Amino acid sequence: MRSPRSGSSTSGAEWANYVDAKLMELAEEAWGAFDAAASFTSVTRPSMPILFFGDVHRYLASPRRIVTVGLNPSDQEFPGGEPFRRFQGLTQGTARQPRDYLNALARYFSGDPHWDWFRHFGPLLAALDASYETEGPNRQPSTVLHTDICSPLATTPTWSKIKKDRMIRGEVESLRRDGARLWQELMRQVRPSVAVFSARREVCDAHSFEPLGDWRALHTVTTNRFGAPRRNGLYEISFRWHKVEDQDCLFIQCPNGIPPLPIDLAEKGVVGRKIMRLLGDEAMASASA
Repeated sequence: MRSPRSGSSTSGAEWANYVDAKLMELAEEAWGAFDAAASFTSVTRPSMPILFFGDVHRYLASPRRIVTVGLNPSDQEFPGGEPFRRFQGLTQGTARQPRDYLNALARYFSGDPHWDWFRHFGPLLAALDASYETEGPNRQPSTVLHTDICSPLATTPTWSKIKKDRMIRGEVESLRRDGARLWQELMRQVRPSVAVFSARREVCDAHSFEPLGDWRALHTVTTNRFGAPRRNGLYEISFRWHKVEDQDCLFIQCPNGIPPLPIDLAEKGVVGRKIMRLLGDEAMASASA
């Protein structure tokens, strides 16, 4: 099936139907990666692969397509005793049905999401008129998807810890290889205009998308909310444009931390407004070209 161009005369419905079909294929591939890791001691059990989090149809129809990007899902996505409670309608027996699986991913933020992690993106996204939520007081015009660049599989312990364990180095490399391929193919289908990473620079460069320039400084945080120097030093956020299929996409690199985006609410709003200005500058440049 030939891929419709998101910026062409192709109808939104036709593009959404095409993406639906591709996501069904990617869901099967994600489960293949999960099965290939059946013997890995680092993969959380019971669990399932998480190709993305959020309502993909509302994302595709949004005025601005924004994804957030982490390393891999938390093992907190699968709470003990009720491992599938965050994924409405799924059980260990039904999770492999592609349609049921994708519908559960789409409903993630209307159920019991792991807000202890996701809420840290909220103020930055709100400054972009965007949110993960599709209902309630925090809903915004643009619906955000969350994705993971290293692997769609949850690990115990976290990715940053397992990658330092020499005993399971082969597991980590296998997870990363399959995960990077899946993430890139997902990006080719959903074609974001903005990708906000919580990751180190080398992780943000671990893909084949064409860069359209160099990384540049966007915002530097030097103090905490009380005006004192940050205990962990400067927090520097950078940006670079990339070509993702036919879409110019603004990559925002926020160094990863626990929690993600470890800066105060006001600084996150400033970052979001700076991203909005970059998007406005790009739109004006495109209009005058």
